[in-house]
Amino acid sequence: MIDRKVLVSAFLAICASLLMAHEWTGIEPASRIGGRMASCGYMRGKVVLLDCRDYSKSGGHNLAELQKIWESYKSKPFVLLGAHISSGESGEAAKNIVESRVSYPVYSNVGLKDSSGNDVVLKPGLHVFDITGRRLYYGNDLRQAQGIVGPAIFAVRIPSSVRQWKETLDYEIAKLPGSAYLRIRDLRTRKDVLKALAAEFPDSVKEYAKVWNGYRASQEIIKLAKLVEMARLVKDRDKSSAKSKRITASQISSRSARYEILKTSENPFVVQEAKNSFADLEFAKAEIGK
Repeated sequence: MIDRKVLVSAFLAICASLLMAHEWTGIEPASRIGGRMASCGYMRGKVVLLDCRDYSKSGGHNLAELQKIWESYKSKPFVLLGAHISSGESGEAAKNIVESRVSYPVYSNVGLKDSSGNDVVLKPGLHVFDITGRRLYYGNDLRQAQGIVGPAIFAVRIPSSVRQWKETLDYEIAKLPGSAYLRIRDLRTRKDVLKALAAEFPDSVKEYAKVWNGYRASQEIIKLAKLVEMARLVKDRDKSSAKSKRITASQISSRSARYEILKTSENPFVVQEAKNSFADLEFAKAEIGK
């Protein structure tokens, strides 16, 4: 007879795996009914707030508050995505979105899938995911959701604990090599964190050193890291130098053209993160053109 505790542990492990590392597949441009154009790449490696509702019946309720959250965090590693879950026509939903001046992306029939290809069930309400795709919150309290989003965004930039540093590094090494290069480069200057990591996860730190040496020897990874850094700078232009504030859409296009070759890499993670950064740049160009 199988031990009950073993069954419970196995069940919890399966549930945890389904909530981890979403690839964010299933968002099709044809399903967009309002706001800016989004993409799966644009959501990758970011904190995600999904607002799942019947937008045709919302009547603008809470949309102004959601728009304020979007305006506050859109230059950060954050995505606010509306998911119109009604099976009816989206015409009334589009009307509500326009009247409420919503500029974050809203899609119908989102059809998100996890890293195993399983459908991600999105019930009506607010869903908050961290950068690894782990669900942090589900409910209807907008204030509570926002209270979770803020710290989660900050943790992307500067992890708040040794374990969080490890989780972020492990995820980025596996999924976002350009971001991992920048993260490890930053870690090498954070002697306090490096010392704490070495004390708690000595084997991992040894692996990070090997990864770092491999990145430094790869011109492709270094080039990808430069693309990632440029995308972050452009996306955060309102918080950076006066020079970056003056960048134009045409300059973004000309500067990013030199990295197009990364889309043809034999490394699928390089291709995916390059597409992610290009999605950020396209969004920034759209914002500049407003």
